[in-house]
Amino acid sequence: MRNLILFFTRYHAFFLFLFLETVCVVLIIQNNHFQRTKFMSSAGEVTSGVFGVRSAVTDYFGLRDKNADLAEQNATLLTQLNLLQQNNLVAVVDSSRGVVDLINKVDTSVVDSNRVAPLYRFHKAKVVNKSVTRLRNYLTIDKGSNDGLRPEMGVVGPHGIIGIIDHVSANYATILSLLHKETQLSAKIQKNNYFGSLIWNGKDEHIAQLKDIPNNVTVEKGDMIVSSGYSSLFVEGIPVGTVENIHLQPGNNFQLIDVRLSTIFRKVDYVYVIDFTDQSEIKALESQTQNE
Repeated sequence: MRNLILFFTRYHAFFLFLFLETVCVVLIIQNNHFQRTKFMSSAGEVTSGVFGVRSAVTDYFGLRDKNADLAEQNATLLTQLNLLQQNNLVAVVDSSRGVVDLINKVDTSVVDSNRVAPLYRFHKAKVVNKSVTRLRNYLTIDKGSNDGLRPEMGVVGPHGIIGIIDHVSANYATILSLLHKETQLSAKIQKNNYFGSLIWNGKDEHIAQLKDIPNNVTVEKGDMIVSSGYSSLFVEGIPVGTVENIHLQPGNNFQLIDVRLSTIFRKVDYVYVIDFTDQSEIKALESQTQNE
């Protein structure tokens, strides 16, 4: 402390000079428009430079996580491609339109989607808005009726099912997320094909519930849950999640299964909207049958 006091005592004139210079600069900037404008401009450039450097550093150190995420997505997509091949379907990609067609693999020479009508058409879209903390969560995407979208079309992402198209405008559409109290879809246990209804109880954004699975069906933690294919919304076998917990309900013949969703909705940036070309025909036929 004594040395510090001696230091300031010895150089007090210099520090007084710096203080007075600072006061003068502040007064000049405050009372002169030209100098004030120049100072604000220079300060803005410096601040922008600092933010730019910070962003670059953050992006650089985030590359490992991004690369890991991309690798995981590629693994999921390869698994789904193998599933499509097992179901005698072939994918035809039109990158200029952001569309993928799934067609019957009549023979191995099928490479042009114009040769045969596609069974499924996948429209790529970017998420422009989303929510995950409500009881009724939605996503908004940058594709609409001008791109062939309509209500009641299934939506998937790199890791699995996202939800169902709810409303459509010319250029945008809203998606009823899996994290919505009114969303319900048909899902099954992959290892034994027992299917039930997948719902969300609104408590945890990572956990949904699979119901209507009989008590005598063996279910274990980690079992894969996928789309059943028993609807015109989703192709069979699209990942939904994995079994987290099994609840046996007293007085009920069915167990309630907690499913850890494969999709982390906070991270969803791009999705694919599924256009099943025979959907209207199937719905018309089922409606006619129900009305008899």
